[in-house]
Amino acid sequence: MKVPMARFSLSPKRLAWFTGAACVACCTLPLLALALGSTALTGLAFFLEPLAAGLALATAALLAWRAWRKRQAPACDLDCADRNAPH
Repeated sequence: MKVPMARFSLSPKRLAWFTGAACVACCTLPLLALALGSTALTGLAFFLEPLAAGLALATAALLAWRAWRKRQAPACDLDCADRNAPH
């Protein structure tokens, strides 16, 4: 059984327009998404502003706790060899 093939011919002018439109879409869509995302983030920040002080304090406390824990960690030998292992 022979399967009919669709004939799809693209003239050079039509191909140029299609390629140009694809290029514009490729460059414009990420910028548009960035702009819309930034707008949404700004709107969200307006509603979350009362939580900003608490979030800043929680972040500072987390960073201070992490620095304290890091200082408590034992130092490691640079050669990472077991001290009791026979040489």
